Amino acid sequence: MANDELLIISPLDQSVEIEDEDGVLDKIRHIINDSIEEKDAQKALHVCYQIVKILQLGGLALAESLYMISSHWDELNVNDAFEDVVSARTGLHKFTVQRYVSVWSMYAQNKIPEEYRDQIRGMNIKSQIPIAQALSAGYEITDGEWEELADANDYSTVNATMRDIKGKEPRSNALIMLLDRDGGITATKGGERVTIGWLDISEDDPIVQQAITRIIKGGGILEQ
Repeated sequence: MANDELLIISPLDQSVEIEDEDGVLDKIRHIINDSIEEKDAQKALHVCYQIVKILQLGGLALAESLYMISSHWDELNVNDAFEDVVSARTGLHKFTVQRYVSVWSMYAQNKIPEEYRDQIRGMNIKSQIPIAQALSAGYEITDGEWEELADANDYSTVNATMRDIKGKEPRSNALIMLLDRDGGITATKGGERVTIGWLDISEDDPIVQQAITRIIKGGGILEQ
C-alpha cells in the first residue's frame, strides 16, 4: 500500500516543516534498535503496523475536521474563503481540501448504506475519493456495487468498479447544480439542463466571498 493511498495528496500541495517536539522519531528508533539487539522482528514490525494505522486514521480525522470546519465556517468570524485559509495554513491545495471534505460529507449525510459503512471507512482514504465524488455527482450505487466496493482490497479495484458505475447516467431525479469557472450556475435534472444564476466569484470583497461560500456550501453546488 503506497503512502499516497493512505493520505490524499496532490502535486500542488506544499511541503510543511516537521517539528518532532515530543521526540516521537527518537522513540521509534529506540524501539527498532531494541528489537534488533533482542533479535525480535515482531517488535519492530509491530511499530510499522502502528504507524500505518495512525496514517490511515489521520486521513479520516483530517477529513472529518475539515468537514466540520467547513460546515461552520460562517460562525468562525473569518472573512476569507475556507479553502484559501486552510491552504495557506496547512500547505494543502484547495482541491485536496475539497476532496477531504467530500469524503467525510458522505458519512455526515448518511449516503453509504449502514451495512457497508464500516468497511468503506476502513479503506485507505484515497480509495474513498472516487466514491465520494460519484455520490456528490448524483450517481446511484446498487447494493451489489456497494458490496463490490466494500470487498475491494486496493485502489485499482475500487476505480474499476467506479468506472462501471459512472458508465451509467446519474439518477434521473437527481438535481445537480454546477458552478463554472466564470461564476455561472446551471442545474441538471432528468436530462434537462438550465441556467439558474451567476455569482461574481472574481470580486475580492471579503463579504462577497463569504456570501458566495455560504451559497455554494449551503446549496450543495459542485464546482467545475
